[in-house]
Amino acid sequence: MVSKVKLIDNILPKEINNNILGQLFNSRNWGIAYDKPDFIERMILDNQPNEGFNILSYDNVKNIKLNTPLNIYADTILYKVKEILEIDFLEPSRYYWNYYDNSATTHFHTDESKDYITILYNLHNNDGGTEIKINNKTKFYKSIESQALIFPSHFHHRGIVPKENKHRLNLNIIARIKKSYK
Repeated sequence: MVSKVKLIDNILPKEINNNILGQLFNSRNWGIAYDKPDFIERMILDNQPNEGFNILSYDNVKNIKLNTPLNIYADTILYKVKEILEIDFLEPSRYYWNYYDNSATTHFHTDESKDYITILYNLHNNDGGTEIKINNKTKFYKSIESQALIFPSHFHHRGIVPKENKHRLNLNIIARIKKSYK
């Protein structure tokens, strides 16, 4: 069974990350992110904080393939991770571009089953990050620019919103794999 979290630094240069941020800031495809189906009731009717925002630029199951350079950047990150870790991907499943301001709240969730991996790519440095639960222990991984955090998609995890910084943007890639990665 897969049980490891891996980190890869310096996936893309800062200038490319800045280009991606420019694409995201100019996009009109943002939606409200949510992990639980009662989000409208909690957010609007109960006056609760948002859970962040996202752009779904690619989803193999829902047949969503936006015509955007964002997918080229996501493909580049995915295949760089594949090359470095020598993971045998069958296909990318989805690309989520996430935005959290420091008023958002998050919840633990899983992205997919054991046949998938999650790649969280940080677009800039900030004091937010990701918490991952493994064997009832939680570990925090701070957002470091150009770093990819790779783990099995069935691991419980959540984004951590920044406190000092006002914003956090990252990419969440889900990809189906042929066999477990170590």
